[in-house]
Amino acid sequence: MEERGKQSNFCSILWILTIGLLVTALLVPSNAFCQKAKYGGTLRVGLSYDPISLSCMMVGGDPGVDNFTSNLYDGILEMNFKDSSLQQGLGTEWKQVDDLTWEVKLRKGVPFHKGYGEMTAEDVAFTMNYILEKNMRSKFAVTAVKNAEIVDPYTVRYRLNQPFAPFTITGLTPTAAGMVVSKKAFSEIGPEKFLRNPVGTGPFEFVRWISGSEVEIKKFNNYYRKGFPYLDRVIFKIIPDDFIRQNMLINGELDLIEAPDWKNLAQIEKNPKIAIYRTPGHNWDYIAFNMTGNQHMNPALKDKRVRQAVAYAIDREDIIKAIYYGYATPTDQPIAPSITGSRPGPLKYPYKANLEKARQLLKEAGYPNGFEVTCITSSKTWLRRETELIAAQLARVGIRVKIDALDMSTFDTRRVKEKRFEMLLEDISNPSADPDSTIYWFHHTGTAAYFGPPDKPFNPELEALLDKGRAVTDPKKRLPIYHSAVDKILDDTVYIYICHVDWITAAHKYVKNYIQPPTSKKLFGEVWLDK
Repeated sequence: MEERGKQSNFCSILWILTIGLLVTALLVPSNAFCQKAKYGGTLRVGLSYDPISLSCMMVGGDPGVDNFTSNLYDGILEMNFKDSSLQQGLGTEWKQVDDLTWEVKLRKGVPFHKGYGEMTAEDVAFTMNYILEKNMRSKFAVTAVKNAEIVDPYTVRYRLNQPFAPFTITGLTPTAAGMVVSKKAFSEIGPEKFLRNPVGTGPFEFVRWISGSEVEIKKFNNYYRKGFPYLDRVIFKIIPDDFIRQNMLINGELDLIEAPDWKNLAQIEKNPKIAIYRTPGHNWDYIAFNMTGNQHMNPALKDKRVRQAVAYAIDREDIIKAIYYGYATPTDQPIAPSITGSRPGPLKYPYKANLEKARQLLKEAGYPNGFEVTCITSSKTWLRRETELIAAQLARVGIRVKIDALDMSTFDTRRVKEKRFEMLLEDISNPSADPDSTIYWFHHTGTAAYFGPPDKPFNPELEALLDKGRAVTDPKKRLPIYHSAVDKILDDTVYIYICHVDWITAAHKYVKNYIQPPTSKKLFGEVWLDK
């Protein structure tokens, strides 16, 4: 009888605990437990500007394209943004055969969108070689690559022109050239039409693009990662006005937006229905000067002291307060704190303006009363405000700035293709965490954002350092090379670095499993809606 009593008491306790757990489950919000992902639904995303192209071969100089390529294409390797490690993507194995050769084993059975068959080494080699041969935008990331060769249907061999330490990061990830297009689709659709009718292997496939209005993509039902994506569709709405975009989110017309107006972020964060995703960015706001020697170059800017005067006259701390409301970090160097090789700053130019030093340099250069200069900037509203603020700051030392605010396409053409500007202000999202990517692509001849003489290095010593830095594989030996390179960049002052801006996305809390990378990418392959 005593044993039966013990069993009875034990059962009673179990029953009470069970009831308690059930009651707790009813009272505690569902997100306190591990939620099961739901399939279906359309994610409505608010973007600030239209892409120029939807081709992964055209990544580079197009601030809008990363939002789409990250969902339409896969990388041969994928980057884990939490620890910057490389993971399998379309490639399953990769090895360095010698200093100038890499081989990659490809995943079998990966289908392209729209019935274009299986991805093979032929597609991978075609994508890389086309970028190199046709000098496509994405070539900026793989200037050290000679070509890609087919070893067998699932093996690709990459030949390099020189040892290239960051090859796996910049050449095989979705940074730019690491994505793959269907050779068959590209040949049938044609180079021009493919820009607006992309075919990749990503979690979503292209549906339509209404320029200046919206881009629609839909779930790729045959995606090689079984079980993904969860969403049926993603509709990107192009809404340049920050205030309108933000209100559409709050009112439920959008589910997720990029770049909410920084001055309203503190208020948005108080909204119980909205979540803010904030990540320090691999980016920088910058001023650049035309040093090409062409007819558009401002004569005053030939003197290094004049360019340095501009750098001293800028008040970076005021810019962060007035434009970014504290959601940025002041800087005078290109290597962001989250990238290997960054040093505590300021290294040369103070974060508070040194007007006395600026005036002294202008006087030494023969411009005691300043000079006039035209500065172009893009349609990004925050950069237009920043340009206006910097113009007011420079006016204090007699530098009179005329602002030429351009639409994104015109700005891109004048900056990259024509080099038709005296001075420009823009921001750069650097998709790679390697220090080479923060410097080489902007200060070496032959790169799209190099603004020195087209036929020779602006600074031969700097260029030699950049060539050496990417060829050295030992991380400890690379760091002093890049530190020396940054010192020369700061002295040349062709680029003036202003701040590293946090990447911020705002979304309704029913948008689940979203992660904001330290870049402009929007990754929706694992996002789902709880509504």
